[in-house]
Amino acid sequence: MATTFRPLVVFRATMYFFAAALAAFSFWVLLPELARSGTDRLPTGPTTAATAASVAAPAYRAARLASVRGDLWAESALTYAALLWPDSEGGSALLANDARGIVERAAAYAPYDSGVWLLAASLGARLKWPESDPASALKMSYYTGPNEIDVIPLRLVTATQSAAAADNDIQRFLERDVRMILRRWPELKPALVAAYQDADPRAKRLLEGAVAENDPAFLPTMRAGRSP
Repeated sequence: MATTFRPLVVFRATMYFFAAALAAFSFWVLLPELARSGTDRLPTGPTTAATAASVAAPAYRAARLASVRGDLWAESALTYAALLWPDSEGGSALLANDARGIVERAAAYAPYDSGVWLLAASLGARLKWPESDPASALKMSYYTGPNEIDVIPLRLVTATQSAAAADNDIQRFLERDVRMILRRWPELKPALVAAYQDADPRAKRLLEGAVAENDPAFLPTMRAGRSP
């Protein structure tokens, strides 16, 4: 009898342990879902950035609850995009120091997210974060999302208005973006024109060369700042 009872106790204890572990895991997965912000894409304008900023607190709570879930840390980081438009509603209310810590954590836990890398590059350059490397973050944005059309307008601006434009790899990425816009993504031509208008002189020359090589007829339009 005793020999039969002991395996039964061990079996039940093992099952209780697995059940408790499964319950704990379920709470770990489900509780953050109640607080998550739903900001799963990088805002690319002041209006959408202000909307994302309004849910910064619940997004951060969800990320803290989940601890190591990269998707939730990415959502929390994206709520700081308003810092790219300081005059927008919500842009001045966010603290740059808080943004850096959360963006860097998001990049560590969600290295596959092109929007997070682009945000790291854009904020690093704009806010002049010490010991940051915007060019490397920008490269990661290209590597992880070369064809993510929704981030290309902001990526063009970041690449052409910062020191990253001096990087040979960034220059090749820019040339590719121009080629793809002119040949496959004509809906992004206005973004190319807008980026050109505010680009630094070196980046302007690069854009002009890439446009002249792929669509010479578009060059006067871009130079004049006219939307096609």
